[in-house]
Amino acid sequence: MTNNRLLNLSIILLIAITLLAGVTFVLYKYLLLPGQSAASNTSKPPSVEELHDLSVETGDITTNLKDNRYVVVNFTIISENKKVKEEVEKGMFLVKNEIIRALSSLSVDDLSTEEGINSLEARLTMGINSFLQKGEIVRVVITSKLFQ
Repeated sequence: MTNNRLLNLSIILLIAITLLAGVTFVLYKYLLLPGQSAASNTSKPPSVEELHDLSVETGDITTNLKDNRYVVVNFTIISENKKVKEEVEKGMFLVKNEIIRALSSLSVDDLSTEEGINSLEARLTMGINSFLQKGEIVRVVITSKLFQ
């Protein structure tokens, strides 16, 4: 009887140690490692001059919205390097096509909220990156909008 009790106690201790090791691993991986990688990444954010050198403006784009109104918008596209900037400039017709397609599925209400604008900017970033070959754009920023 005592031998059986000793076996049960040993199994319970083994399970407890395994669970403790698992919890420790998860905490280490998800809580400690991201903080260390962020601390070791000492690169500073780009300056305004660097952003300006890597940016392309679309100019005014006028298009119809889903709710039969129209919008005049202007975007600034920030690229990761000069080669991507040149590719965006050469492929501006594709960029404008992507913008018009995205806007035609939205309404004024969609573009009147911060969430709607953020969603549009993210959609355009992904859409434009889909046809770039020399790298990626970092962000698309709406710089002006006018509804009619």
